Amino acid sequence: MDLNVQKIFICDGDKAALMETNNMVQVCAGSRPEVRSYEEPEKALSDMRREKILPEIILLDMNFGKYGGVETAKEIIKRHEEMPIIFTGESIENVQDIFEVDPIFFLKKPIKRDLLEKALRKGEKRAQQIEDQCITIASRGVFHRVKCNRIHYAESSKRIITLTGDDEMWTVYMKMDELEKILPEYFLRCHKSYIVNMNQILSLSSEGIVLESGKKLPVSRAKYREAKRRFLTYFNGECDMFHK
Repeated sequence: MDLNVQKIFICDGDKAALMETNNMVQVCAGSRPEVRSYEEPEKALSDMRREKILPEIILLDMNFGKYGGVETAKEIIKRHEEMPIIFTGESIENVQDIFEVDPIFFLKKPIKRDLLEKALRKGEKRAQQIEDQCITIASRGVFHRVKCNRIHYAESSKRIITLTGDDEMWTVYMKMDELEKILPEYFLRCHKSYIVNMNQILSLSSEGIVLESGKKLPVSRAKYREAKRRFLTYFNGECDMFHK
């Protein structure tokens, strides 16, 4: 089995179980994916915020961390709503809780290899669906398919729109209203001249938006209230569970 993903996270507070699951995933996923193991949720979430390439699949134990796997999953999907999450555990005491975070699979411990392979394949399929979410833009007569999750923000100046990503930029002649209509719902119009990918936002206030890259964007007075409402709704609340 050769899994077509770049990165997998495994999260389990039980060191022995973590090593066992890691070994099984290494065997099942093949040589391509980078597999990382975490015993603490803070470290896993910190790496997800810091790195350019997110894990395409996360295996998450139900008892992971102080607040449990479901609460950790809620923190993950605040920023990465469609992240493929596979829960692991000996049992599900409150089965209704896991549906709040829309996992793709539950693996009962001890994990069986055939079911792990099935779960990883399902995660691979979900990851590919996310990856395939693109827009098509025309720039100087050339059509480009741009993956939406690679766009950090769009800036307009005299009908010329510049889309900025990690290490690349695209320029297109169109109106911001037209661009806004074709972008996914996680893009926010914060100013007449700016649209921002909410997954890239580090902070939002009436003074402006700060992206994880350090870039600062303006928020117009007219759009601030709606921008704040959408931002909080998208991330399902203001509180970080690790600072309660």
